Amino acid sequence: MQRNSPLLQRFIEHLLSHDRSEQTIKSYCSDLKLFAKWFGETNREELTPQSISPIDLREYKRCLLDRGFKPATVNRRLASISAFCKWA
Repeated sequence: MQRNSPLLQRFIEHLLSHDRSEQTIKSYCSDLKLFAKWFGETNREELTPQSISPIDLREYKRCLLDRGFKPATVNRRLASISAFCKWA
């Protein structure tokens, strides 16, 4: 998911309209890009909010934990994805 993706740009505008900090927006974008990369490599399709399944989220969480990320980081990344899906 590129920063100039129309969907991501609309999500950023939504975050700005809800007074999210620049750092929060930066983190959400980074988290979504990393998830989109993982999703594309795993499912061989482009990420859309409708294509994300609970299984994808469980596998992504397991992947992050297996790579040694701390639970707080994993939870933040999942929260970013959740916020994006709720918005979409």
